[in-house]
Amino acid sequence: MQNFFNELNKNIQEAVKQEFSQIKLKVGKEKIYAVAFVTDSDCITLWLGVNTYEYLKKKDADIDAEFGDKEAFIKEFGSSMSIDEIEEFRNASPETTKWYPDEWGYSDGNNSALNKISEQLYKKQESLNTEEKSGYEVLFFETITSALQELIKSGVLQDDLGEITYFITMTDDDRAPVIEKYSAEILNSEKKYKEFIKEAGYINEEGIELHFD
Repeated sequence: MQNFFNELNKNIQEAVKQEFSQIKLKVGKEKIYAVAFVTDSDCITLWLGVNTYEYLKKKDADIDAEFGDKEAFIKEFGSSMSIDEIEEFRNASPETTKWYPDEWGYSDGNNSALNKISEQLYKKQESLNTEEKSGYEVLFFETITSALQELIKSGVLQDDLGEITYFITMTDDDRAPVIEKYSAEILNSEKKYKEFIKEAGYINEEGIELHFD
């Protein structure tokens, strides 16, 4: 099993190098602020999400234009809301897609090198016996975290100013907050990690870090 994950580490690094270089060509002069490595609840699908401040601004502006007329919304639906709910809605900060990779502007897309690794992961899981499955997920996350650490350390995923935030996430799964927090703490500086958990809503209004374990 360990041989499989050693090989997986190498393959992920090679795939991300290839795909990130292509993504940077699409990004052009836009400024990247986040890179996320995304998997699913079965630990099979892998894709690389990248976003820029420029795309974030445009996406959030589009959402605000669609849902930003709060008074019109209150006029239409306010009868089913309490006074407190209406005031909370009025004072709420605009929605942002900053930390939601599904809403980001750039990824490795279909038929990428990471897609091929996903196919290999599916075949591997199909071949596992019950005993092997029990420790598979732990080794999987250890491997992808280690691969990303090496890519960041080597400069492959870095920008000139070192301002990118990195994290791993899992789509459509309640474990995502734990995975995001844990990976962000490992992959970033302490300053970047604290900025991330604050902006991503992992710190409450009193400044206390929320735990999801």
